[in-house]
Amino acid sequence: MEKELKQLLNYCKDNGIKVTFTDSKVLFDYAAMNPEAAAKLGYPKIRNNEIEIDKTMPEETQIKNLKHELIEWRLMEADLDYWPAHLIALKAENKPFDYSQPMFHAEPEQKGNFFARHFSSHKSKSKEKSRRQNRRQMVRTAREYQASLKRGR
Repeated sequence: MEKELKQLLNYCKDNGIKVTFTDSKVLFDYAAMNPEAAAKLGYPKIRNNEIEIDKTMPEETQIKNLKHELIEWRLMEADLDYWPAHLIALKAENKPFDYSQPMFHAEPEQKGNFFARHFSSHKSKSKEKSRRQNRRQMVRTAREYQASLKRGR
């Protein structure tokens, strides 16, 4: 189990995501939180590239929660609303995590930075076209992921 947590933490690090283990009081009794969900839920003070996990939970639960947050964040990045992304993540958190998928389809300097990707005013037309293509690919990936969950993979 410790090996799985390290693998997830390495995946996060490789994708520019900081994982912080914090007290449940700081999390307002949430088990974990990612920036996309935080924005929808009105959760204060979370950085754009950070996931917060309750440090008082057992390691098995921390693994499950981290998977959930990564999947939920990935789906919300693909323009899925919070609630459908949350429900899909709930089903998927008990299944093996797909490490082959990149967390974000964005320019490396903007990885994990929602505001830089969505509100940058100095994007060139080619970058904008590339972003739209990446977004379409991410939506396709999210739909394929939903379909695979329905098939029971």
